[in-house]
Amino acid sequence: MANITLYKIDCFESNDEKEIGIFYSLLPWNEEPGRSFDDDGGREYVLPNGYEVDSVDGDPRITGESGICSIQEYNGLPVLIDPVKKQAILLERVKKIQQVREAAGMTRAELAQLLEISQKELFELENCEREAGTRLLSQIARHLSCDIMDLI
Repeated sequence: MANITLYKIDCFESNDEKEIGIFYSLLPWNEEPGRSFDDDGGREYVLPNGYEVDSVDGDPRITGESGICSIQEYNGLPVLIDPVKKQAILLERVKKIQQVREAAGMTRAELAQLLEISQKELFELENCEREAGTRLLSQIARHLSCDIMDLI
């Protein structure tokens, strides 16, 4: 499985009505006259086995065994749509905190104790169920001997 970066785009003004709404994109949008939007800066997701990112004319796209796929938003989350297989696959965020913790040889219980939070709270952070603030990310990075950017 490969990791991909998806940008969650919230377009609230555009000359093209099809652009208004929430979308996921493999590239950040460029500023254009008549278009106003926010994006989340990009987040890493796990691309399921059998799918890959390739490009045509420099534009990236996701393909599977059956052809070109799309990404749609469902309840605030990205879903990979495979039109030939008629499948919708919820994409999972890359669990960076968990990966770095495991690489450091530390258990969830040990890190939670050092951070003075519950194992449940750490589980939620590791599984991207809630976002860690800058102060907590700094503490995690210090205890795991890594850079904050390794956790984002």
